[in-house]
Amino acid sequence: MPARAADDAKDDDRGSSTLAEDLERLREDIAGLKSTLAGLGKRGATEARAAADAKLDELHDELERLAGDLHLRGEDALFGIEQRVRDHPVTSLLAAFGIGLILSRLLDRR
Repeated sequence: MPARAADDAKDDDRGSSTLAEDLERLREDIAGLKSTLAGLGKRGATEARAAADAKLDELHDELERLAGDLHLRGEDALFGIEQRVRDHPVTSLLAAFGIGLILSRLLDRR
């Protein structure tokens, strides 16, 4: 019976040592997984930041294009108005006088 107790003690020691090794391996795996997840999070954040920067650059270019278009349209409209005033100076003067008269009446009614 003492031999059996010794064998049981050895089995318990082996079981404890195997359990301890398994726990240590599990800790290492968890640490590796944590490191991998942190790397993925950083990579994902970097990729998201790069995508956002690219979209921001795209929107900035679009805004500049629209501002240029608006500027050209404004110049065209101003040129058209100037041309009409040159072609019909009396009519333009009477129209400006009428608009001024109407605005003065509206603002005078406070």
